[in-house]
Amino acid sequence: MRLNQFEMIVALEHCSSLSEAAEKLYMTQPSISKAIRDLEEEVGYEILKRKKDGVAFTENGSEVLALSKEILANVEKIRNLRQTVDESVVGAISLAGSGYYADKVFSLLVIPLKTKYPNLSVQIQEAFSVDIINKVSIGILDFGVIMIYCNDQACLLGEIHDRGLAYESCFSDYVGLYARRSHPLHKRVEVRMRDVLRYPYVTGGSRNSVEYVYQQLEEYGYEHEVEIISNPQHRLIYLVANDAITTMPEEAYESGEWKKHLKLLHVRDFDWWCEVGVVYNPENMTPLKERLLAEMLEKLRSEA
Repeated sequence: MRLNQFEMIVALEHCSSLSEAAEKLYMTQPSISKAIRDLEEEVGYEILKRKKDGVAFTENGSEVLALSKEILANVEKIRNLRQTVDESVVGAISLAGSGYYADKVFSLLVIPLKTKYPNLSVQIQEAFSVDIINKVSIGILDFGVIMIYCNDQACLLGEIHDRGLAYESCFSDYVGLYARRSHPLHKRVEVRMRDVLRYPYVTGGSRNSVEYVYQQLEEYGYEHEVEIISNPQHRLIYLVANDAITTMPEEAYESGEWKKHLKLLHVRDFDWWCEVGVVYNPENMTPLKERLLAEMLEKLRSEA
């Protein structure tokens, strides 16, 4: 169970549809639908009745709604508690974040750690997931928070396993296709991938990750070169200037400049997602690192 699932349920109380709740939470309808279905599968019963004219809570769903309100109220109380300071923890850890989630990861983890453990040295850097896995493997990094797209999940998890590393999944996010707000595709009643791939595709990934992107796009018949622009501002300008298309997690779109200039394309035959998790070397773990890992995992999973 994830905290944002309870937030979605509470938002649905005064919404007649998933799309209305999505607008209220600044999310996409598919991501809310998936999150609720995941929760229903986990608990083993339906929470929502899905009808042609919207959604309604089941009997069990009404109880889940009440409990969700209690949970969120208690979470707020916990957040307002004064942070305990432990000056006895002395040491250093190195941490990296990848892709669109680096800012979120650092804000969620680094400041709370330094607040609680003022004598702990925390070194941070941003890098691509493949580079983070390599640096954790050779001991440059203690922990890496990586982003894995569904199309390269098998490859990256295989790389982690082959290097003798451990991986802890924290949360997943819906991945959307985005184009400039006045893009011609936004005027179409129905859009499919064959329409999308008539336009240039640009990514901010590494050269290694582009190989996995190619594999996925080739299945849709994409025959052009994938543009790689790592600088977010330059990538945004390219997208607007060339009527190009890009993919990014919903979380990333909701932050920064993206939302001002880009708009989600509703593509019927496109369904991507990504997963965020922590990679580390179990052989290099100390009691301090195990303690910090547990706190980081709890923070990432509760705030997802």
